[in-house]
Amino acid sequence: FQQLMILVGVFLSQVVSVGLSKAPLWRVLFSISAAIAIIQTLLLLLIPESPKFLISTGRIDEAQTALQRIRKNLDTSLELDDLLTVL
Repeated sequence: FQQLMILVGVFLSQVVSVGLSKAPLWRVLFSISAAIAIIQTLLLLLIPESPKFLISTGRIDEAQTALQRIRKNLDTSLELDDLLTVL
């Protein structure tokens, strides 16, 4: 499913770029790409750190919080215990 969505995205971007590749419209195409990159960069700040990384650096409480944020409304104690035994 993921590959299909990537291919659909590439196809749609090619269709849009064909229409916007004429002389004055290339700026619009560049602006759309830049806006998408800026949005993705800003949304990157909302992603929690990996619980596995947090445990490997000794930050167990932060790892528990990150797991709870990722797995809303689920008991994460077993998963945390598994990570602790593996690392």
